[in-house]
Amino acid sequence: MNNSLNGTIPPEIGMLSKLTFLFLYKNRFSGQIPPVIGNLKNLQSLDLSENRLSGPIPHTIGNLTQLVKLSLFNNILIGSIPFEIGKLASLKEFDANSNQLTGELPSTISQLESLTYLSLYTNDFSGVIPRDFGEKMSLNFVSFANNSFSGELPPGLCNSFLLQQFTANGNNLSGPLPECLKNCSALTRVRLEGNRFTGDISRAFGVHPKLVYIDLGRNQLSGELSQDWWECKELTYLHIDGNKISGRIPVEIRKLKNLQDLSLSSNELSGRIPAELSELNLLFKLNLSGNHFTGEIPVGISKLTGLRSLDLSENALTGNIPKEVGRCVGLIQLNLSNNNLSGAMPLELSNLVALQALLDLSHNSLSGTIPRALEKLTSLEKLDLSHNELSGGIPSTFSTMSGLQWVDFSYNNLTGPIPDADVFRERGSLPFVGNSGLCGVEEGLSPCSPAISNRGSSKDHKKLVIAIVVPIACLLILAIFIIGILIFSRKERKSRKKL
Repeated sequence: MNNSLNGTIPPEIGMLSKLTFLFLYKNRFSGQIPPVIGNLKNLQSLDLSENRLSGPIPHTIGNLTQLVKLSLFNNILIGSIPFEIGKLASLKEFDANSNQLTGELPSTISQLESLTYLSLYTNDFSGVIPRDFGEKMSLNFVSFANNSFSGELPPGLCNSFLLQQFTANGNNLSGPLPECLKNCSALTRVRLEGNRFTGDISRAFGVHPKLVYIDLGRNQLSGELSQDWWECKELTYLHIDGNKISGRIPVEIRKLKNLQDLSLSSNELSGRIPAELSELNLLFKLNLSGNHFTGEIPVGISKLTGLRSLDLSENALTGNIPKEVGRCVGLIQLNLSNNNLSGAMPLELSNLVALQALLDLSHNSLSGTIPRALEKLTSLEKLDLSHNELSGGIPSTFSTMSGLQWVDFSYNNLTGPIPDADVFRERGSLPFVGNSGLCGVEEGLSPCSPAISNRGSSKDHKKLVIAIVVPIACLLILAIFIIGILIFSRKERKSRKKL
């Protein structure tokens, strides 16, 4: 194991009939698994993982009736799991993830009553998972993720109620979730995102006191958020985005004190965003975009000082952007676009110096001028202020924002010249259309008159003149004052001599 051995596994290995453990993982073995492996009938643990083995799993694997652990992950194995796998009555762990295995799971896999750990993620399995899978097992880890399985999940998947981790994300699974999940109190991690599951989400899960991570995103689940969710107090990650969840976010969400990542985006949630979210002190990512939330952005959101990403876009939020948002100084991404926000852009946004990925306030009704202080956001890569009612000019100092890679100021009431920087030229006039008062050399914009084009440089020139002239004038005044004192002193001395 882990010795950089290469070449093929020699067929002579089949002569080691009394061998109980064979560990060849983390080497560079290539070629096929030799069928003579089936001669090792006393083998209890076989680990060929993390090599370059190809070809099918040999049918002779069914001869290893004493096998407790079989690890084949991270190879280039092809074909299907042999029907003979069902003969391995002692098998507790079977890991064949990250290969190129195909076909349907053999029905005999349900005969592995000793199985507790099954990992088949990232292959190309298809078809329906055997309906009786799990009924007679004591499973605690199952992963079918990133395959092409279809149909419904087996109803007896967690009959033993010992299941701790279950992942089936990235398949074509459909239908309702198994009822047994609701009573599986041992669950710690669940990933079912990217399927076509249906049904009422409030009935699919119960109270899971050990649940830390759950992702049900991008399915077709409906119903309202159950009160049971707020009793899963160990939750750190909760994603139910891209479904048809309706109703309101209950104030009981405050109970999830360990929550760090919350995404309820792209649903049909309504009502106000609960102020109680501000009590989730560990939250670093909050995404409520694409719903029907109304009312104002809660001022208390400023208490979430650890927040790194805030997305409230595509709702019906009204009122001003609270200046308190400027206290979330750790934000890397802020998206408040596609709402009905009004008023001026708060100057306090310039305190968000960690902003890097995005500042998007587009498609609102913001008015007033663009704060010059935003020039402090030197790490910002994408700035979108389009489709508002902003007036005045684009601050010339924006040309010093070295991180900017993409801007959009279109459809406002902006006037004056375009700042002189590459990012303001790369997309031509597109970022500036719909502002009849803007001018510049970009195609589609009116050329600036000499007076306008020199206005920015004139201001800078005035500052430079003031910076030079004022100190010189002060020095001249001081010199005249000193010379005056000297002349006066000399006259005094002459008058005393005459006396």
